[in-house]
Amino acid sequence: MTTGSATPDGHNADAAQPLTHLLGGWRPEGWSWQHDLWIEEHAAGLGLESWIRDISTAASAAFNTSVEASGSVDAARPGQKAMLAALEGRPLSVLVDGSRLTWYAEERVRVALGEAAAQMEARRQVALQVTPGTGSATEDADAGEQPAGGQRHVLLGTDAASAAAAGGAGAGGGPVPATRLERWSNVALIEAWLDGVFKGKFYKAIRACTTHQAFGANSPWTCYKYTVLCNSVKKQTPVLTNVELYDLGQDPAEVRDRSRLPLAPATKKLIDRLDALLTVLAYCRGDTCRNPFSRIHPDGSVLDLATAMDQKYDSVYAGFQKLQYTQCGIYYKLQNESPDPFLAGRTDQRSP
Repeated sequence: MTTGSATPDGHNADAAQPLTHLLGGWRPEGWSWQHDLWIEEHAAGLGLESWIRDISTAASAAFNTSVEASGSVDAARPGQKAMLAALEGRPLSVLVDGSRLTWYAEERVRVALGEAAAQMEARRQVALQVTPGTGSATEDADAGEQPAGGQRHVLLGTDAASAAAAGGAGAGGGPVPATRLERWSNVALIEAWLDGVFKGKFYKAIRACTTHQAFGANSPWTCYKYTVLCNSVKKQTPVLTNVELYDLGQDPAEVRDRSRLPLAPATKKLIDRLDALLTVLAYCRGDTCRNPFSRIHPDGSVLDLATAMDQKYDSVYAGFQKLQYTQCGIYYKLQNESPDPFLAGRTDQRSP
């Protein structure tokens, strides 16, 4: 294992391969493929790039030394001892402490807010060009202060983002309103067509993150994954529509399906909410996609799952029709699905 080798065109070979390849087949205990993706995204920001290269170089040197001394590659295979010895000399915990992780996470949020503000400002400028005669000289001057192409926009604080959102006209859908992070619904839609991921299955799913702990608490918050599957394989299930529910905080590998019958009252309440949210997101348009609770609670009284779990809303969510499939297909067809008409936006009248 070597680092810093040059290609025939003079470029560093390491730049052409993922940084984690320098670790070879070794990974720390508990490491998963998600860690590899995370390292690729954040190594430079956390100062881990030099750490990985130093560990790789030290392990490579130790590995080569052991092979030369023994005359056999088998004596050092698979290089685990060399890697572990190099790690003992420079432990990762010394390099990245909690305060640096906190700062880096906050900085990523600030950068994201800045990029969002820049995008909204760009949309506003496009709208001004399409509709001349609006705006002001001051606004035009401010719009010119954008970083050169390809560079990340850094905007510390949310004031500029809020100002851009308030005055920005969004192209093809209207402006995106500025929203405080704590008012986000924290619900995301996931979909896959028939045979896209699993043979013979088509599904819609949501991941909802919340402070509500239906199955016990390991941390202040958790995420639930709720899936409605269309499975036409009769040997696997006697019904076409199947559901799965996982508490990702306690079961990140999605092994324990919480939707198995009989349902506990708390589980049924949670499924009522998640199924309604899934239906809204699967058929949403415009602002409803950003805040699915607005379809169910247009008065703005509910913005997240934790609030929706209040028992005073039990009858509201229990009254919605559950999302069902009438046929599995390899493409989207409206007639293959049977959602609650109100949640799907097909009527403004709720079912009695």
